[in-house]
Amino acid sequence: MNNETEKYRFASIDWSDPLNPRSKIFNDIYFSSSGGEGETIHTFLNGNNLGERLGELPPGSSFLIAETGFGTGSNLLILLEEYSSLIRSKGLKLTYLSFEKYPLHPDDMSKAHTNFACRSDVLPEFLEKYACSDFSRREIVFYLSDLAAVKIFLGDISSHLADFSVIFKKSINAWFLDGYSPSCNPDLWTDELFSTMKTTAAPDCTLATYTVSGTVRRGLAAAGFEIKKVPGFGRKKEMCRGWIKSS
Repeated sequence: MNNETEKYRFASIDWSDPLNPRSKIFNDIYFSSSGGEGETIHTFLNGNNLGERLGELPPGSSFLIAETGFGTGSNLLILLEEYSSLIRSKGLKLTYLSFEKYPLHPDDMSKAHTNFACRSDVLPEFLEKYACSDFSRREIVFYLSDLAAVKIFLGDISSHLADFSVIFKKSINAWFLDGYSPSCNPDLWTDELFSTMKTTAAPDCTLATYTVSGTVRRGLAAAGFEIKKVPGFGRKKEMCRGWIKSS
């Protein structure tokens, strides 16, 4: 892979504060060392009521999660850290789908997890499989033990949404809307994305996001989701939860 390709495809990170790596492209942090894990649990896991929902599934059931903004993979790893015993005991088939325009270089991914206190037992396997992925492709796919199938769609999200809508029609059980904030990354939070979410939503589909942007709330509502503001994590006063409207 030549240097020009690397510059285009991989994220550019400011490591001046090793505990709070910042995207030079979007001028926002990937996670906060003071509460990143708690924020993920509160916003995305509890925001989608995943503990209860996974617990109620019949053994061997499938469950699909889609995410905007893979970043350091912390949401995935914390999810597996929290629910690995449940997934294994029930033999659940978890699929984790994510979009990432600027994936971290494997060296940066490893560095991020040196400082991020994730206790997931699959972290070494994750770092190895991520590092061995072919980032010249439109997507990378790997499996994490017996816990999850992972697919990360690389590049501009708009180039994937048409195919995604067809392949995963009425299949997605939960969305983690975790891209950089609408003010930093407006190209992500589009009506095209919201329409795709509606098309791919399973009957029990939920969503959670840290943003309470009026534009995002109106876009999701217009696409067919009920949206509710709820208390956020830490200094974040509010966040949003949502669910697909009944037909």
